[in-house]
Amino acid sequence: MIEPLIHLEHTVEQTLDQFPLLAAVFVRRGMACAGCAMACFDTLAEAARTYGHEPDTFLAELHAASSNEG
Repeated sequence: MIEPLIHLEHTVEQTLDQFPLLAAVFVRRGMACAGCAMACFDTLAEAARTYGHEPDTFLAELHAASSNEG
């Protein structure tokens, strides 16, 4: 089994640095995380909760989008 590259404990900044096109997922969900000053501090789980999204569902969407990015 391949280990996922994106984890809920990663910061928004780490994730977008590795997968820049995932910014579209944030925008689609109405999340202003790309470009936010807190992106270097907030984890994906924290960002999801802040915007009222279920973290595991958000993570699954990021994984799906990242597999299409390559």
